[in-house]
Amino acid sequence: MAIVIAALSGCATTPTSVNETDCYDLKVRAKAIGQFPTPFPNDPNYIVISWPWFVDLEVARVIDGRMNDPEISALAVLHSRYVDKTLTWFLRENTLGEYNILRLAEPEKAKKCAPGVVRPEPYLRPSEGETLASLRQAAIAEWEAEMEAEEQWLRENSDVED
Repeated sequence: MAIVIAALSGCATTPTSVNETDCYDLKVRAKAIGQFPTPFPNDPNYIVISWPWFVDLEVARVIDGRMNDPEISALAVLHSRYVDKTLTWFLRENTLGEYNILRLAEPEKAKKCAPGVVRPEPYLRPSEGETLASLRQAAIAEWEAEMEAEEQWLRENSDVED
């Protein structure tokens, strides 16, 4: 049995220390307003601790960096959802021009990336013929179907009458 931590679908690992390769491009105060896991790996030979999620952020304030849109869709490697409150987020633009959400061991020491620093791979790499947008839509559709199935089960198995 293998243990997989953020190694699914070519998934890159999240940075855990501060150095030149895990600097940030954008530091914001934002709230997670949408959080959708990619399909959970269904393989009995793996114990999955974390896997890629799509996280939508509503930005309240840019602390460092530049952005045009008050909402950002980014990739994170998570075990479960983020809390729904405003937090400080460190984002790194990846090779597909999207953002990875960084999990830094020492965020107070994080620095803005210098010009020319190599961009990291996205936490989720699309296969040939796929895009992050198509993977996102599939993740949302699967998440919504799971939530509907759960609600249906609760309706059918609840002891409480409506």
